[in-house]
Amino acid sequence: MTGPVPNLSPSPGRVGRVCVCVWHEERVLLVEHEGLFTFPGGGVDPGEGFEQAAVREAWEEAGARVRLKGLLWENAGREGPERCYLAELEALEPSPEGRAAVWVNPHALPWSEDRQIGPVLRALGLHRERLSLAVPERVRQALELARQHGFDRSCSLEVGRLLRQLAARPELRIAELGTGVGVGAAWMASGMG
Repeated sequence: MTGPVPNLSPSPGRVGRVCVCVWHEERVLLVEHEGLFTFPGGGVDPGEGFEQAAVREAWEEAGARVRLKGLLWENAGREGPERCYLAELEALEPSPEGRAAVWVNPHALPWSEDRQIGPVLRALGLHRERLSLAVPERVRQALELARQHGFDRSCSLEVGRLLRQLAARPELRIAELGTGVGVGAAWMASGMG
């Protein structure tokens, strides 16, 4: 970056908030904030337009030079309107704020159920059948059957969630062998269309 160092301190009289979903090659850009990963975003300063703030926040937090593609959603917030924009990546530089940035697959768990990414997928018409982290009822029944029979070799919850995610991919063919009491099969069935 050339020129004077920008003032990255938030203004005291914010008039709203923005976030930016930078979508590039089927991935979305998230930045670290207090140990969590979120869309780049922040407050809208007085006299600043929402779109201008979105472009500024994408650069400040993620080092992303973006072109906005459109408004994804808007809510009423404590500091004024909250708006989320879809953006196309033009260039990526180190974050002026020094934040860590990651690219994630928005269709994979846990990201597809993220409180920011889930609404974006719905706004774009890309949200698949809900694949929450909760244990599906069919899996609960199979786990109870395993408990009743003293069967302790069922797949773990983490492996089950992976099986469900894989079974949700329409291009794959799946088969189950060595079913025990059916916990793995129940996980896969919960992910199939």
